[in-house]
Amino acid sequence: MRQPAQSYPPPPSKSEKKKGGCGRLIGIAFLVFVGLVVIVALTKKDTPTGSSSSYSSSSAASSQPDLRPDSQKTFEDVVAQFVSKFNDAGNELQQSAARKERGRAIGGLNLGLNVEGWVGTLSRLGTNNDGDAYITVELNRNLSVSAWNNALSDIEDKTLIKSGSALFDALASMSKGRRVKFSGSFVRSSEDFYREKSLTIQGSMTDPDFAFRFKEVTPLP
Repeated sequence: MRQPAQSYPPPPSKSEKKKGGCGRLIGIAFLVFVGLVVIVALTKKDTPTGSSSSYSSSSAASSQPDLRPDSQKTFEDVVAQFVSKFNDAGNELQQSAARKERGRAIGGLNLGLNVEGWVGTLSRLGTNNDGDAYITVELNRNLSVSAWNNALSDIEDKTLIKSGSALFDALASMSKGRRVKFSGSFVRSSEDFYREKSLTIQGSMTDPDFAFRFKEVTPLP
């Protein structure tokens, strides 16, 4: 007897082949995506967060010993408090009142005019037309003490450092950016208690620079 012809499934059409190829590509892409997600998750787990890295940076910066005497710390704290008060003032009258209040607060510290062993960074160093020296020492980023840079402004305050003096000679061997310890005296003022040199009330309150008669300046290691 004659065997019936064995039937085979018809070969896949072109469209079916195309669908099958797309399916494999989608599957491969999905596996790659899952792999990338896993890698990113593991990387984030091993990487320090922003807060911890900031903490590390601040810790590194604070690794340098704080040599400021208590009198300097107190002075800096009081000045810093009135920066926010000035910025929060609603008008010029309130700003002026904040400045007077700061002057009373500085006076209330009872530091006197003379200070010893304060610490800062020498940010400006130069001479005027007469050859006398002037310097600026930053106590922090927004607060500094300095000598006037011209004889006219310095007629009353006497902050310029005379050429040939021991302090002048000591400063000649220093450079800007050097951390220093200094002593001397502030100049008395009726408005700010210590004379402040800024031309505007904005500068006086947010980035004050107080006139200072330097007596001794020594570099720190």
